[in-house]
Amino acid sequence: MNGVCLWFNWERGYGFIKENETGESYFVHFSGIHADEFKKSGEPKFRKLEEGEPVTFEVKEGPDGRPCAVNVQRASAI
Repeated sequence: MNGVCLWFNWERGYGFIKENETGESYFVHFSGIHADEFKKSGEPKFRKLEEGEPVTFEVKEGPDGRPCAVNVQRASAI
């Protein structure tokens, strides 16, 4: 799916993504963001999104039974 980050609180590690076609919003936790950059030590950098940033993602059922965004990756602007 394609979408855009509505907002992300990097201090708390979560936010919401809006899907482009339906306009539906999905919760996203920092653990659902694909870390593609690494520090020299090999540890992943803190995963966060910027408001308005285009993304691709999948939707899965979260621990509370509600749908949430996972495998979130930055998408190039179209």
